[in-house]
This record gives sequence, structure tokens and C-alpha cells, in this order.
Amino acid sequence: MSQTLHIPSFPLHGSRLIEASAGTGKTFTIALLYARLILQHGGANAFARSLTPPDILVITFTEAATEELKDRIRQRLVEAADCFLVDPASVDSSRVPSDPLLALRHEHDPADWPRCARLLQLAAEWMDEAAISTIHGWCYRMLREHAFDTGNLFRQTLLENDHDLLQAVVEDYWRIHFYPLNPLLADIVTEALQHPEALARRLRGLLGVSQPPLLYEGQLVEPPADLGALFAELEDWKRKQQVLEAEARRLWRQDAEQLEALLLDWQPKLLKNDYDPSKGPSLAERLAQLQAWADGGPSPAWLAKFASGRFKVKQAQVGTEPEHAAFQAIARLIDHDEQQPGQDSGSDLDTLLLAHARDWVAARLHQTLQRRAEIGFNDMLRLLDEALQQDETGALARRLRSRYPVALVDEFQDTDPLQYRILNAIYEPADNASDRALIMIGDPKQAIYSFRGADIGTYLDARRATAGRHYTLGRNFRSSEAMVTAVNRLFETGEQWHQGAFHYRTADDDPLPFQPVEAQGTQAQLQLQGQTVQPLNIWLQPPDSENDKTGAQWLSRQAYQRQMAESTAATLVQWLNDDQSGFDTPDGWQRLRPADIAILVRSGNEADIVRQALSRRQLPSVYLSDRASVFDTREARDLLHWLQACAEPGDERLLRTALATDSLQWSLAELDRLNHDELLREEQNQRFRDYARRWRTQGVLAMVHRLLHDHDLPARLLRQDDGERRLTNLLHLAEWLQQASARVDGEQSLLRLFSEQIKDPRSAGDEQILRLESDADLIKVVTIHKSKGLEYPLVMLPFAGTWRQVDGRTPMVSVPWLDGTALEIAGSKQAPDAWTQADAERLREDLRLLYVALTRARHGVWMGVGALNRGSARKSLLHESALGYLLGGGDELDPAALAQALNKLSHNTIAITPPPEPGSDSWQAAAPMPWQAARRVQRARLEPWWVASYSALSSELGSAEAVAEPEIALDELQREEWQALTDNDYQVVPAVPASSRLSGLHRFPRGPEPGTFLHGLLEWAAGHRLSTDQGLVQGFAAARQDDTARRLLIERRCQLRGWDIWVDTLDAWLVALLEQPWTGLGADQPPRLLDIRDHQPELEFWLSTHSVSAEQIDHVVRTGLMPERPRPTLQAQHLNGLLKGFIDLVFCWQGRYYVADWKSNWLGPDAGAYSTEAMTEAVMAKRYDLQAALYTLALHRLLRVRLPDYEPAQHLGGAAYLFLRGIEAPTSGLWTCRPAETLLDQLDQLFQGHTHHPAPAQEVRP
Repeated sequence: MSQTLHIPSFPLHGSRLIEASAGTGKTFTIALLYARLILQHGGANAFARSLTPPDILVITFTEAATEELKDRIRQRLVEAADCFLVDPASVDSSRVPSDPLLALRHEHDPADWPRCARLLQLAAEWMDEAAISTIHGWCYRMLREHAFDTGNLFRQTLLENDHDLLQAVVEDYWRIHFYPLNPLLADIVTEALQHPEALARRLRGLLGVSQPPLLYEGQLVEPPADLGALFAELEDWKRKQQVLEAEARRLWRQDAEQLEALLLDWQPKLLKNDYDPSKGPSLAERLAQLQAWADGGPSPAWLAKFASGRFKVKQAQVGTEPEHAAFQAIARLIDHDEQQPGQDSGSDLDTLLLAHARDWVAARLHQTLQRRAEIGFNDMLRLLDEALQQDETGALARRLRSRYPVALVDEFQDTDPLQYRILNAIYEPADNASDRALIMIGDPKQAIYSFRGADIGTYLDARRATAGRHYTLGRNFRSSEAMVTAVNRLFETGEQWHQGAFHYRTADDDPLPFQPVEAQGTQAQLQLQGQTVQPLNIWLQPPDSENDKTGAQWLSRQAYQRQMAESTAATLVQWLNDDQSGFDTPDGWQRLRPADIAILVRSGNEADIVRQALSRRQLPSVYLSDRASVFDTREARDLLHWLQACAEPGDERLLRTALATDSLQWSLAELDRLNHDELLREEQNQRFRDYARRWRTQGVLAMVHRLLHDHDLPARLLRQDDGERRLTNLLHLAEWLQQASARVDGEQSLLRLFSEQIKDPRSAGDEQILRLESDADLIKVVTIHKSKGLEYPLVMLPFAGTWRQVDGRTPMVSVPWLDGTALEIAGSKQAPDAWTQADAERLREDLRLLYVALTRARHGVWMGVGALNRGSARKSLLHESALGYLLGGGDELDPAALAQALNKLSHNTIAITPPPEPGSDSWQAAAPMPWQAARRVQRARLEPWWVASYSALSSELGSAEAVAEPEIALDELQREEWQALTDNDYQVVPAVPASSRLSGLHRFPRGPEPGTFLHGLLEWAAGHRLSTDQGLVQGFAAARQDDTARRLLIERRCQLRGWDIWVDTLDAWLVALLEQPWTGLGADQPPRLLDIRDHQPELEFWLSTHSVSAEQIDHVVRTGLMPERPRPTLQAQHLNGLLKGFIDLVFCWQGRYYVADWKSNWLGPDAGAYSTEAMTEAVMAKRYDLQAALYTLALHRLLRVRLPDYEPAQHLGGAAYLFLRGIEAPTSGLWTCRPAETLLDQLDQLFQGHTHHPAPAQEVRP
């Protein structure tokens, strides 16, 4: 029995399964569980140790979902950190029960809130290193990081598309095994497998990740160990068949007239079903074909009907049949054909050859990838699984589990057996061990991706492994309360049937029950044409056919689709044309827009039908599908014709084809002119010769752009309804061609590659149709598979009653086999039970698809239904559909039974009505913005533009060596701070006796790492927070008061570097620094760092620069800031773009604003080395004067736009440089300057592109 999930108390150890119904906040839950893991929250329900983002494995199933989930978790961590930063006295305890985030905070001691907030902030900053990825991406990473353990190469290139490699390997197989065959055997193989391309297509569906076993009529197919022996047996069989067939033909030719008369005489005695002209050739036609066969023609497929012992006669004639030696010869031939080699193993020849080819090709693919140091998507999972299964000691699993002690698996219902086997090997969910956690989150009711290999059986296996540890999210936050109630009622109706709503219930178990959810509700209220409507609306279409003999009635699929498409389009026109259709929200009335509507379909054919109806009424729409490839468009085909004409500009046939394409749109009259107008013909020939020359010299992209503009295609296409889409497709294809041209040699190779991609668009990988910004404003026609995870205000399901039965057209089906699944490939006639079972699985997935479709809507759903037939059936077969099953439980639903079932379903949230009559009105769209002439570019060419920095300016000085201040190693500092905040067992470093303490920082290590260390301490101090009885203390004052946190931080960071002896000295130094007055600042009351409240550490700035030379900047600073002092000159360079930088600290004191910079420079062995003169020399030698001027300019510009009534003389304090090793000196290590306003104005003007040199500015000393 599942229990409702309570986020603050959910156990974060062991194995757990969370069922998150549609719209119940799955991602929100994952993010809050993530925050709990960061905080080690939960007492007994917490994980055993604190975790960092790189420790928590989060798995989802698409790259897009990975990025979205990472962003959502980061956002939730930031929100949680802000929540912990509030003043405890301001907390409203009444909101705690209803807000999981507040409840999470409530369970922490308020004194611990600042620590929690900082942990969450660090985790949010660390998210770029978070272990959030797809299962394939993670397996690929593990194979590389554990190459020794997995037996793989350290470096392997990812092969994103193995289409060409598979084709090449199949051709190798064909060449090795079939080329040496004699013509007799070659004919047999060709009849069975056709050609290498056909074999590759069949193998593509068999070479999956797990490569399931093959069955033939329920028996395991064992590939022949030796094709040579099989072919030898086949050759003997074939030669005997030829002898038998020759004898049968001779006997038929010999007595053809007698045989014809005999059969015509027997015709009334033969069964009509087997010899009926309506079901095949008439007897006369069959006799003519038999005569042609006897004369050496091909054998008819129905030859067995004329074999002795196989005639189908009427009941009265049973025991008798036509007799002749030719019939007996045909019988011997047919008996021989049925004894083809290989059938004694339970399989036919085609199956045996296919099984052998699959094993050989799979092995060769693996060898080829290894040799080329490449890896395919399927190999990522397979290789890691093999390594885990073959590791008898379990060492690899332990290492992976130690690296990632907690795993959160999102969308777990989409997991396939191999993926779950990997997770099972690492985390052993059945053991429920407390030193690890495997939390699987998904919704089995939304398991709809079986075509990608996802197996709901895997979810059910995990459900059994976690028995007693199941949780549910029971509140819908997406849809209105009425919408949720309507969906609940429909599936509760299905739940009453003996197999349950999702067709899984048995007498002993119901692994997939429907559990109704509650609704949070929405504040917006839907109104259509001024009226409130029910959220679930079912259009019942009456039958259109009747059998005169039985009176049975049904609705044909064509009439159903036509009516529902027209009714949908007409209804949308009425709504969108009426300003009383829309949403009443707390922010006011929002009129219904096309973008608020989604029409969900099952296939591209259904999408075409409904989009045509929309188009006839001027309703704009866009089709969104998982399989939409840019190569499967008319633009791709047109572009191929253009390229072919450009590659051979002398071929007039190709030229005419290119001009006649749908995009270039030459009319028949214009094409005919080419026959009579020699000048026009030569003009076009010359134009395409120019295109060919441009292709060779500038590339295919430049050539296509030239062709587009020569024919004015951009302007012409954009005047069409779908012109933006078509132009985007052309540009997308042109860019792909340019990239592909770098991988192939010459125009013909590129044309061949492009042609192959068009022939098989699915081989093109990720080249999906690009989405346009304008698509967001259109009606979305979306496949149900594509819509999963999305939501729409209104959803139309015009074809909700359709289904596609698993029948003889399905070449193979998946069936249970031992502990997994296998593929039955014998066909529906030979293995009917397998096909029946597969159709039952189809119904189950259709039920889940219907659930997904209904739960996309926030406010309303409209769906069509009728007593549909299938194929040539002359009765309603609606019960085979998902909607029919929910309404009738599998019983047949004729029109009367369907109407009765719908009446029972009817509710105050469900309306049953006939489909609206299609009208002829069109959508009246708002008038578009008028076209205006495009602006002309004034500049002839773009200027060079880049980003520079102070460090770049001063990195190479003309007369002295400069060493830039080290950048903070943020990741390292984050990790250190994290350890200081979370290490409860931390051992304090013993205090060093006072007599042996080091004096100051004069002997502290020098170099970039110590400088980074000191900068990190001050950055931590500037951002520290401490909750006290008097309230929240922040910044430097908090760092001074919080002796424990400060000491722990310094100890931890020193321990990592082996600087334990410096702990006391650094602590005392930092305290002294925080308490030391800055007397050199010139303020009436010198500030101390701990007194400064208004400050911003690490302030980033960007200054625009316009054609500025370093010499000009140097001149302004030299003449305006201590001009009497010598200093190195700047290297000649040019700035045009942006100048960026980071200011260590910006602060305000007594109404004046200052920039401060920390300097870790070592000037001498004691405090006396930090005199004003010595610091000035260091400033000039390192060109910190330039830095001070630039930083002050950045502050000056900021204050000028942010501070009302800004006056530099009054508000701008200047720059303070603190030499951190010299705070014991009389100068306190403080060097200050205040660049004059005139100097700042000169720099300001210079950066804006004014290159004059005004009079030198005078420095103002504070």
C-alpha cells in the first residue's frame, strides 16, 4: 500500500519508489529532496553524511530534461537559501504546514539557519559540477573514469550516428558470406534477404541495447554455427526441388487440355472461399497462370491448392478430389518445399539467416568501434553492464556507490531493463541498505515510450523490489479542480472493470491501479463565448453505415476523422472570433489566443487531416513531433534538385527540374520559354555555372545564399502563410551542407550524402526541424508522445477513439521470455498467441497515452468518439480502443451501447454532445503590423571587437615585470568552506604556544596560492552571516563575532595546505585586520572593516571602449595621477569592445563611496618595509595606479546613474589599497589615492571614442 509523501520526513536512505501522477509537482519534489540531502536534514530519516552536488547522482532521459532539471534545482536551492536568511522573529508560523520549504526550515534551530543558508548557496554555486545527466551520458563518463575496471579505452570518441557504419558492416557480411555462393544458392539468399540495404533495415530493429533473443513460433532461434553446412544442404534440397518442379511442369504441359476440362468440371464441387474470384484470380485465370508456370514462368503463390490431397471441396464431396499425375507431382513438389533445410530446428531459412547475420554484425560492429576507438549510444550501457555483471568481487559497484552514494532517477517509468540492471547492480534496491539511497520517481501511468525500448515491466520489477516503500504525490497543481475531477471520474469508471483502468489487474494483484488525485485548483476561470463550460466535453458522432441484413451500425474511420477535424476547426473559429472567450484571472480578463490551444494526435496523418481543416479557415498552426526531421521536408527535396543542377550546369534536364521545384516556382509557360528563347536559356545556364563556381571557391553555403537572393526567395516566401518555416528550413539545410562538406570530398560526395539523408531522414540524428519564435503564437498540433511533460490551457482530442491494432502488418512483436523479453518473428499466422498478447500490450499503452493526453489540459478537453469499425469489419470495434475499454470494459459497443455508457459517465464536469456542425466562417486575425523598409547599414564593415581587462593591459610592461594578483580559486574555496560547515567530527588544531607564534605575515608563504588563500578569507568574511539574539549580523562584523566559524574555516584551509602552524597567526591577523581603523582614508571618523555595513564584495564591471589605445590611457593616468612618479609604460595595444574587471570591495562610509583592493605583495621582512614610500613604489612598479583609475572610473559611472544628485567631490571617496602583510606598520599597510574628477572625465571621454588630449588633471589626495 502506498503512502502519501511528506517531503520533510521522507527517508533519504535505502530504496524508495515515488509515484508522481501528472501535474503533482515531481520536479519540485526532486529539488526539495536535493536540498534536504545538501543539509543532511531529517534526523533518523536523513542520509548518513552530508553530500555535495557532485556526490548526488540525478538521472533523467533527455539532454533537454537534464538542463531543465539542473536549472530548476539551482533555482530551488537559491529560494531555500533565501528562506533560511530571514529574521526568525518575522516568521509567520501559520504558513508552515502548507509550505514544504517553510516546513523544512521550521525543523532547524534558528541559530543554525545561517549555516544552512550558506550550504544551500554553495550548492547552488556548485551546480555546474552537479552529477545531473542522462543515463547514457553518465555511463559514458563512468567508462572513461573507470577504464581499468571496465576494460575499456581511456579515450573513445562518441559515434552519434552509426547508420553508415552499420551499412558498411552489413555489406561486409554480405560480401564475405554470400559473394562466394553459386547462382543457385545466391537466388535462395536473395529471395530470403533481398539485398544488403534491406538486411540492414531489418537488423536495425534487432540490434538494440540488450539484443533480445529471437523466437519462431515460441521456440528459441539458434543461429547456425556453420553456414557452409547449411548452404550445402540447401543446394541438395534446391536441386531436388528443380527436378520435382520440372516433372510437375512436364506433366501439366503434357495434359494441359485434359487438366483444364477436369478442373472446370469440378468447379461446382470446390469451395468458393478458396476458389472465389472475389478473393483471387478466377479459375480460368488460375489455369492460364498454371499454363504459364508449366512453360517456365514463376510459381504461383497458390500452387498448393492444386496438389493432390490439398484440394478444398464442399462437404458433400469430402473424400474425393480431382485425380491426375500432374496433381500428384505438384503434391510431391509442395511436400518437398515444406521440408526446406533449417525447418527441423523450428525456424525457416529467412529466420536462420537473419539470426546468423545479427550475431555476426553485432560482433563486427563492436570490433570495429574498438579498433577505431569509438563508442555508440547502445555500447555505453552495454559495456558498463557487462563490467558490473562480470565483476564477481563487486569492487566496481562499490567504487561507483562510494562516488555517488545517492541516486535520484527521474522519469523512472521510461527505464529499460538494461538501465535498471545497471542501477540494481550498484544500489541493490531489494536490500534497502542504509548506507546508500536509490530514489526512483516516475508515473507508470505515463509509460508511453515502448518504441524507444522503455519497458513498464521494469517499473513493475522495481515496484516489487521496493515493496512497502512506495510513496505517492497526491495533489495536482496543474489543472483546475473541475478538470481533475472529470479525469478522475473517467478512469474510476475504467477501474470498476475486472482488469482495472489500465488493464493490469489479475485475481492476485493490481500492480497499476488508478488512484484519484486531489486538486490544488487554479485562480483563472475559463469562459467560452461568455459561458462557463464543463472541463471534459465528449462529442458523440452518430454512425454513417448500416448492414441491411443484420441491422448493425458503425462509423467508418474516414467519416469520423473528416467530421471531427471539421468540427474542431469550426469550433476554434467561433471561440477565437468571440472576445467573450478567454480566462477570468486575478490580473484581469485574458482573451483566448491560438497559442492557448493544443490539438493532440497520434500520427502525422492525423495531424495533416486536422491542419488542413484549420487552414481552410485561416487558422494558423504548427505541427510538433518527436520525429520531425528537416530532411523530411519539401525544402530538402527542392534543395537537392538545385544542388544537382549546380553540380552539372550543362545538363538542361537538371536545370529545368531545379527551376520547376515548388520553391522556385517557375510556371509551365516560363519553362516552355526555355525551349524558344535562346537568350533566356543561356542566361539561366550561365547563372548556374556561376553558382557552381561559387560552390567550388566559397562553399555551398555561400552558393545557396546567392541562389536564394537571385530568385528573391526570402521576400516571396515570407509573404506566404508558412513562408517563415520554409525559409528557416532552407537556411538550416544550407548550414548543414556547409558543415557536411568538410567531412566529404567534392560536390558529388556531398550530393550522395544529402540524397541518403533525404531517403532515410531518421539516420540524420539530431537534425530536427528548428522551432521558430513565431511558433509559440500558433495553435499547436502535437503528437501525444511529444506533449508529455507539457501543459496547455485547452486541449482538443478530435481522434480520441482511434487505435491501431497489432496485426499481420507488424513484422515482429515483443513477448515475455524467461526473466525478460524476446522477439517473436514468425508472423501473426504462425504465432497468433504472440500477436494477441502484443495487441493486449498495445491496449495498455493506449490507455496510458489517453491518460497523458487528458492530463495536459489546465482548463478543458474536447474529444470525439463514435462506434468506429476497423478495416473491412462491418460492425463497431470501438471496444478495442482505449476510450472504448474505459467505457465498456472490453465489451462490444454498438451505437446504442456506446450512448448508454456515455450517459452513465455523464457528470456535472462531463458534457456529452453531438459534434458541432462545421461552419464556413474563417478566423478574423488582428491586422498585422505594416511592412516597413529595412534600415540600411551605415558602416561598410564590422570593426574588430573583443573583451579586455586590467590584467591584460598590465600583463606585459615596457620596463618592469608585473605579476597580476591571483584570481580566487572559487571551486577550491567552496569545497573547503563546505567541509568546514559540514564536518561535525572535525578535530581542532592545537593552539601554538604564544612564545612560538609567528609574528605577522612577513614569513607567510609567497606566491599565487597564498595570495588566493588570503583573498578567499576576506571574501568569506565579507559574505558571512550570523544569527544572534539581537538579530541577523552580516558581513565583516559577523566574521569578527563568529569566533568558532572563523577558526574552523582557517583551520580547515590550512590543514589542506599543510600550514597548520599558521592557524593562530592567521586568526589573530584577520581579527586585527577587521578591528584596525583605516586612518589613511581621510574620513572624519576612520572606519574599521567590521563597522562597514554598506558594501559589495567582488563587484563586476564592464566598460565600453571605442577605438582606445593603451598609450592614450597610459598618458591620461601618468599625467593625472602622481605625475612626478616614474612607472613602466604599457605595451602598445588597441581596445575596442569591453573592458571588464572585478573590484575586491566597494563600500560606503559617511556618505562617500570607495573601492578597495587586497594586495598580498611581500615588500620586506618586517613592518618597516610598508612605509608610504615603499608602497607607492610597489604601486607604480605594478601599475596599480592604472587599476585604481579604472576601478574608480567604474564606480564613478555607477554612482552617476544610480545616485540622485551625485556630486563627485561630495560622494566619491577614491581608492584604498590594503597591503595585507603590512597591517602592523604605522601606515597600517593602507595606500590611498583619489583620482581627480577631470582625470575620470578624460578617461570617460577616451573610452567613448574622443581621442583629444586635454590638459593634465591634478590628483586629489584624501
